[in-house]
Amino acid sequence: NRIGTGASIEGTSTEEVQTIISSQEEEITRLHQRVALMKKTHKAEQSKYERLLKSSQDEIERAQAEMEEFYQQLFAKERVARVQFLHMKKLKHALHELALTQQTNQRFQPFLANREMRIANRSNGSQHNQAGPVLNPGRWIHEALHHLGFVMPLSSEETESTESPTNNTQDDQTNIPSNSTKHQDTMTLSRHVEVDATRFRKELLFVCCKSDDPTIDRVRQLHDVLLSPTDKMLSPEIVQGQVIISSPKGFSHQGLAMKVEGSARLQLSTKSAGLFDSFYNNVAPLELVYFHLPVAPAGKVPPGISKFPFEFELQGNDGQELLETYHGVYVSVKYEIVCDCVRGIMKNKLHKTLEFVVEVPLKEPLPDSPEEFHVTPESLENVRPQSLSGMPYFHITGKVHRTNCPVNLPFTGEVQFGYFVEIVIEEAKSPIKSVELQLIRVESVAHGDGVARDATEIQNVQIGWGDVCRQMAIPIYMIFPRLFTCPTMLTPAFKVEFETNVVVLFENGNMITENFPITLYR
Repeated sequence: NRIGTGASIEGTSTEEVQTIISSQEEEITRLHQRVALMKKTHKAEQSKYERLLKSSQDEIERAQAEMEEFYQQLFAKERVARVQFLHMKKLKHALHELALTQQTNQRFQPFLANREMRIANRSNGSQHNQAGPVLNPGRWIHEALHHLGFVMPLSSEETESTESPTNNTQDDQTNIPSNSTKHQDTMTLSRHVEVDATRFRKELLFVCCKSDDPTIDRVRQLHDVLLSPTDKMLSPEIVQGQVIISSPKGFSHQGLAMKVEGSARLQLSTKSAGLFDSFYNNVAPLELVYFHLPVAPAGKVPPGISKFPFEFELQGNDGQELLETYHGVYVSVKYEIVCDCVRGIMKNKLHKTLEFVVEVPLKEPLPDSPEEFHVTPESLENVRPQSLSGMPYFHITGKVHRTNCPVNLPFTGEVQFGYFVEIVIEEAKSPIKSVELQLIRVESVAHGDGVARDATEIQNVQIGWGDVCRQMAIPIYMIFPRLFTCPTMLTPAFKVEFETNVVVLFENGNMITENFPITLYR
């Protein structure tokens, strides 16, 4: 009984399994058919979109061709119109010349007729002893040209000398209309216009350049904010100075206040944090100093220059240590004095801002920590093997006298002052093009996703040019810029570190760089 029951159970399970398998096969077949139908539909839609895209491109090309043809026709019409305009201009000029010629002929005809009549009368006269008109061809030519408006009339001396000594001259003179009155009026008018223009220019220059405008007297100016003795402060230190106000007539004010603020502004770079994070994940600035200081109570500023002294102690908020002034790419430490003078509701507020430099020296100097280096092709890192095989042999030795460098020492050319590097090129088979020394700043800013670290170049000093001599030391004195370098700062929010690179450039294009991390202190 147990065996029969087991056989029946086994037979039933096999049929069920076969039924399930067949149903799954049918389902798979239907899925394959559906996938094939979807592929066919997708292919049809893709071909349809391709046809639409092609037709759109064809329409765009046709439109571009039509636009080009339209512009060509437009340019052709413009050229034709320009040629026609030039022809019309020439025709107008020719017509004007023709009109002037006809007018000249009409003016000159009476003179020629009278001249011929006078010559005929003189040639046919029988009485030679009578006094006739004095022949002066130059005067006739002068009068003819003056009649046409080309020359000025003769002077009084010439007129008197050419007058006839007898009374019959008046009868024989040619009646030529004169343009002398009109010409004189024209000359007088032009002279008056020229004089008026000169006077106008002088008056305009006087109005533009004069400084006694009454509106200037009403201007009040916050002249300057001066610190004594210099703008360099040591922390902690008593800062003294004075506010200078210049006012021609004086004014009333509601008080003279001062605000001292210092902060470290941080920014993320697009290379380290990405473009999106650098814009939207702003790092809040660190507030180092912030307090208000009253300078003068409400009152009146007398006319002239007024000076208001002030004094405050430079200390950090909540007793925290101050950081040195630094202007970097992604880190900036800045201290400012903001002075405001409120004059009333309807008047502008006087405002002045002054930046001052803060220096924080160490109590004890750091050791020099000298370092020597040897550079050969075998000691190079980050070099491809195939590039190493084609690189010429070289041997460069050097010595860094200080890796802990004081940033505020004078660099007078002596070895013990400043940052001194001595380089000796022992051997180099390839010609050298240049030897350079780079000062690099490394700025690290902490943000929500990690630390953004960026290195930027401050200055590059060329210490060797051309194929330098072998077995000869090359000393360098490097000067640290005041605003772009500072003592090495290591804070939880950011870090400012410095490095130097000794770069050797060969003429074949190879470049060797030796890096030295340095620590700056004051």
